[in-house]
Amino acid sequence: MTPLNKKESLVLLVGDLLVFYIALYLMLCLRYLEIPNNELVLLHVPPFTVLFIIWIGFFFIAGLYEKHTLILKSRIGGIILNAEIANSLLAVLFFYFIPYFGITPKTNLFLDLVLSFILIILWRLQIFPSLEKGTKENAVLIGSGREMQELREEVNNNPRYDLCFTSLIDLDTTSEIDFEKEILEHMCTKDVFVIA
Repeated sequence: MTPLNKKESLVLLVGDLLVFYIALYLMLCLRYLEIPNNELVLLHVPPFTVLFIIWIGFFFIAGLYEKHTLILKSRIGGIILNAEIANSLLAVLFFYFIPYFGITPKTNLFLDLVLSFILIILWRLQIFPSLEKGTKENAVLIGSGREMQELREEVNNNPRYDLCFTSLIDLDTTSEIDFEKEILEHMCTKDVFVIA
Protein backbone atom coordinates (compact mmCIF):
# COMPACT_ATOMS: atom_id res chain seq x y z
CA MET A 1 0.00 0.00 0.00
CA THR A 2 1.44 3.42 -0.93
CA PRO A 3 1.61 6.23 1.66
CA LEU A 4 -1.38 7.94 0.03
CA ASN A 5 -3.41 4.76 0.38
CA LYS A 6 -2.35 4.37 4.02
CA LYS A 7 -3.50 7.92 4.70
CA GLU A 8 -6.78 7.35 2.89
CA SER A 9 -7.36 4.09 4.78
CA LEU A 10 -6.60 5.77 8.10
CA VAL A 11 -9.04 8.61 7.37
CA LEU A 12 -11.71 6.08 6.42
CA LEU A 13 -11.05 4.03 9.56
CA VAL A 14 -11.23 7.03 11.90
CA GLY A 15 -14.32 8.30 10.08
CA ASP A 16 -16.03 4.91 10.35
CA LEU A 17 -15.35 4.74 14.10
CA LEU A 18 -16.61 8.29 14.55
CA VAL A 19 -19.76 7.43 12.59
CA PHE A 20 -20.37 4.38 14.81
CA TYR A 21 -20.16 6.50 17.96
CA ILE A 22 -22.38 9.23 16.46
CA ALA A 23 -24.94 6.54 15.54
CA LEU A 24 -24.77 5.21 19.10
CA TYR A 25 -25.42 8.67 20.55
CA LEU A 26 -28.26 9.37 18.10
CA MET A 27 -29.76 5.96 18.89
CA LEU A 28 -29.84 6.83 22.59
CA CYS A 29 -31.50 10.18 21.79
CA LEU A 30 -34.14 8.52 19.61
CA ARG A 31 -34.76 5.58 21.92
CA TYR A 32 -35.29 7.64 25.06
CA LEU A 33 -36.57 10.82 23.32
CA GLU A 34 -34.15 13.02 25.24
CA ILE A 35 -30.49 13.92 25.42
CA PRO A 36 -28.92 10.89 27.14
CA ASN A 37 -27.28 11.44 30.52
CA ASN A 38 -23.70 10.36 31.22
CA GLU A 39 -24.79 7.24 33.08
CA LEU A 40 -26.79 5.96 30.11
CA VAL A 41 -23.99 6.74 27.67
CA LEU A 42 -21.38 5.07 29.90
CA LEU A 43 -23.59 1.98 30.18
CA HIS A 44 -23.66 1.57 26.39
CA VAL A 45 -20.14 2.69 25.38
CA PRO A 46 -18.10 -0.33 26.62
CA PRO A 47 -20.14 -3.11 24.95
CA PHE A 48 -20.66 -1.12 21.77
CA THR A 49 -16.95 -0.26 21.63
CA VAL A 50 -16.14 -3.98 21.56
CA LEU A 51 -18.71 -4.38 18.77
CA PHE A 52 -17.36 -1.42 16.83
CA ILE A 53 -13.84 -2.87 16.85
CA ILE A 54 -15.19 -6.18 15.58
CA TRP A 55 -17.28 -4.35 12.96
CA ILE A 56 -14.15 -2.58 11.73
CA GLY A 57 -12.63 -6.04 11.36
CA PHE A 58 -15.55 -7.05 9.15
CA PHE A 59 -15.02 -3.89 7.10
CA PHE A 60 -11.38 -4.91 6.60
CA ILE A 61 -12.47 -8.39 5.52
CA ALA A 62 -15.01 -6.83 3.12
CA GLY A 63 -12.19 -4.80 1.53
CA LEU A 64 -13.51 -1.40 2.58
CA TYR A 65 -10.02 -0.14 3.44
CA GLU A 66 -8.29 -1.29 0.27
CA LYS A 67 -7.19 0.84 -2.62
CA HIS A 68 -10.29 2.41 -4.15
CA THR A 69 -9.55 1.39 -7.71
CA LEU A 70 -10.57 -2.08 -6.55
CA ILE A 71 -13.91 -0.95 -5.16
CA LEU A 72 -16.11 0.84 -7.64
CA LYS A 73 -18.27 3.57 -6.16
CA SER A 74 -21.42 1.86 -7.41
CA ARG A 75 -20.56 -1.29 -5.40
CA ILE A 76 -19.67 0.32 -2.07
CA GLY A 77 -23.30 0.47 -0.89
CA GLY A 78 -23.78 -3.26 -1.45
CA ILE A 79 -20.48 -4.12 0.20
CA ILE A 80 -21.35 -1.98 3.23
CA LEU A 81 -24.83 -3.57 3.38
CA ASN A 82 -23.32 -7.07 3.41
CA ALA A 83 -20.81 -6.06 6.08
CA GLU A 84 -23.60 -4.52 8.19
CA ILE A 85 -25.69 -7.70 7.88
CA ALA A 86 -22.71 -9.68 9.17
CA ASN A 87 -22.26 -7.06 11.89
CA SER A 88 -25.93 -7.40 12.85
CA LEU A 89 -25.71 -11.15 13.25
CA LEU A 90 -22.57 -10.81 15.30
CA ALA A 91 -24.13 -8.10 17.49
CA VAL A 92 -27.15 -10.26 18.26
CA LEU A 93 -24.90 -13.18 19.21
CA PHE A 94 -22.68 -10.87 21.24
CA PHE A 95 -25.43 -9.40 23.39
CA TYR A 96 -27.47 -12.54 23.87
CA PHE A 97 -24.76 -15.10 24.44
CA ILE A 98 -22.27 -12.95 26.35
CA PRO A 99 -24.32 -11.30 29.12
CA TYR A 100 -21.17 -9.84 30.67
CA PHE A 101 -22.23 -6.22 30.11
CA GLY A 102 -25.63 -6.56 31.73
CA ILE A 103 -27.65 -5.14 28.85
CA THR A 104 -29.65 -6.83 26.11
CA PRO A 105 -30.54 -3.89 23.89
CA LYS A 106 -33.00 -5.30 21.37
CA THR A 107 -34.50 -2.02 20.19
CA ASN A 108 -31.29 -0.10 20.79
CA LEU A 109 -29.30 -2.54 18.71
CA PHE A 110 -31.77 -2.39 15.83
CA LEU A 111 -31.81 1.43 15.87
CA ASP A 112 -28.03 1.59 16.08
CA LEU A 113 -27.61 -0.75 13.12
CA VAL A 114 -30.00 1.28 10.97
CA LEU A 115 -28.44 4.60 11.95
CA SER A 116 -24.88 3.36 11.49
CA PHE A 117 -25.72 2.00 8.03
CA ILE A 118 -27.26 5.30 6.92
CA LEU A 119 -24.41 7.36 8.36
CA ILE A 120 -21.69 5.08 6.94
CA ILE A 121 -23.24 5.38 3.47
CA LEU A 122 -23.41 9.16 3.85
CA TRP A 123 -19.81 9.29 5.13
CA ARG A 124 -18.40 6.96 2.48
CA LEU A 125 -20.30 8.24 -0.57
CA GLN A 126 -20.77 11.95 0.17
CA ILE A 127 -18.51 13.35 2.88
CA PHE A 128 -15.27 11.44 2.29
CA PRO A 129 -15.17 12.05 -1.48
CA SER A 130 -15.63 15.79 -0.88
CA LEU A 131 -12.52 15.76 1.33
CA GLU A 132 -10.51 14.24 -1.49
CA LYS A 133 -11.35 16.82 -4.17
CA GLY A 134 -8.44 18.46 -5.91
CA THR A 135 -7.16 19.29 -9.34
CA LYS A 136 -7.04 16.43 -11.76
CA GLU A 137 -4.25 15.73 -14.21
CA ASN A 138 -5.12 14.96 -17.80
CA ALA A 139 -4.20 11.44 -18.86
CA VAL A 140 -4.36 9.13 -21.85
CA LEU A 141 -5.78 5.68 -21.26
CA ILE A 142 -4.33 2.93 -23.44
CA GLY A 143 -6.19 -0.36 -23.65
CA SER A 144 -9.09 -2.11 -25.28
CA GLY A 145 -12.50 -3.56 -24.63
CA ARG A 146 -15.29 -2.86 -22.20
CA GLU A 147 -12.96 -2.78 -19.19
CA MET A 148 -11.18 0.27 -20.62
CA GLN A 149 -14.50 2.13 -20.91
CA GLU A 150 -15.50 1.11 -17.36
CA LEU A 151 -12.16 2.26 -15.98
CA ARG A 152 -12.48 5.60 -17.75
CA GLU A 153 -16.00 6.14 -16.36
CA GLU A 154 -14.96 5.13 -12.84
CA VAL A 155 -11.90 7.38 -12.73
CA ASN A 156 -13.47 10.38 -14.48
CA ASN A 157 -16.69 10.27 -12.41
CA ASN A 158 -15.09 9.64 -9.03
CA PRO A 159 -13.60 12.61 -7.17
CA ARG A 160 -11.18 10.32 -5.30
CA TYR A 161 -8.90 10.05 -8.31
CA ASP A 162 -6.48 12.78 -9.28
CA LEU A 163 -6.62 11.78 -12.94
CA CYS A 164 -9.01 12.54 -15.75
CA PHE A 165 -8.77 10.43 -18.89
CA THR A 166 -9.19 13.03 -21.60
CA SER A 167 -8.26 10.59 -24.35
CA LEU A 168 -8.45 6.88 -25.11
CA ILE A 169 -6.21 4.91 -27.41
CA ASP A 170 -7.88 1.65 -28.36
CA LEU A 171 -5.24 -0.98 -29.13
CA ASP A 172 -7.76 -2.94 -31.22
CA THR A 173 -8.11 -0.10 -33.72
CA THR A 174 -4.68 1.59 -33.65
CA SER A 175 -1.77 0.29 -35.71
CA GLU A 176 1.82 0.25 -34.39
CA ILE A 177 2.83 3.08 -36.66
CA ASP A 178 -0.03 5.31 -35.52
CA PHE A 179 0.46 4.41 -31.87
CA GLU A 180 3.48 6.67 -31.16
CA LYS A 181 2.07 9.46 -33.30
CA GLU A 182 -1.25 9.33 -31.47
CA ILE A 183 0.38 9.45 -28.04
CA LEU A 184 2.51 12.44 -28.99
CA GLU A 185 -0.51 14.18 -30.48
CA HIS A 186 -2.51 13.73 -27.28
CA MET A 187 0.37 14.96 -25.15
CA CYS A 188 0.82 18.10 -27.23
CA THR A 189 -2.80 19.08 -27.89
CA LYS A 190 -4.51 18.10 -24.64
CA ASP A 191 -1.81 18.88 -22.03
CA VAL A 192 -1.51 15.22 -21.14
CA PHE A 193 1.34 14.30 -18.80
CA VAL A 194 0.18 10.85 -17.64
CA ILE A 195 -0.17 7.73 -19.75
CA ALA A 196 -1.96 4.74 -18.22
